[in-house]
Amino acid sequence: MKNRRALAFPAGEEPDYWNPNPEDPNFRFALGRVLTPTTSQNPLVVLAMNPSYADVSESDRTVNTVIAASSQFGHDGWIMLNLYPERATRPRKLAAFDVKLWAQNWAVIDDVLNTFGVDEVLGAWGDPPNATIREAQRRTLSALRARGTRVYYFGKLNKSGAPPHPTPRGPQLQFSGPRLYLI
Repeated sequence: MKNRRALAFPAGEEPDYWNPNPEDPNFRFALGRVLTPTTSQNPLVVLAMNPSYADVSESDRTVNTVIAASSQFGHDGWIMLNLYPERATRPRKLAAFDVKLWAQNWAVIDDVLNTFGVDEVLGAWGDPPNATIREAQRRTLSALRARGTRVYYFGKLNKSGAPPHPTPRGPQLQFSGPRLYLI
């Protein structure tokens, strides 16, 4: 049965990069379109909360918003990463934090940043709804800081101090104005 929230990818923006490969219905570490994974590529790398619907065959509102932003900013691809890789359409229902799973996720994030020569990512995870995401956020920001990778955002930080989600409830996030830096 098809997911009612699943969308088609924009034409020509279907993913060609994902981890794990083959896909796992419970986890997604990375999803993107990069054509050739090299440091000469310039994908928009986005760090979101956790994967929801999007996979290699179907997109969702968040991924399609990121794809539009990558085009708006002149990037030649896009990559979605997450603070935590467990799939959940309702992040409040994530399982308890698993340090081994987070470490696998961090290894993929680090590999993407190294492979593409990325020194800054768009932070876009919104308010952490539970202890699992808060711990993943704490560890991921610490690891990014240690490797010298900056996290930028647009608009205003949420009340929790987190960068806004690309598809928040209420007014749509505008990817405009100056880049503001969380770290």
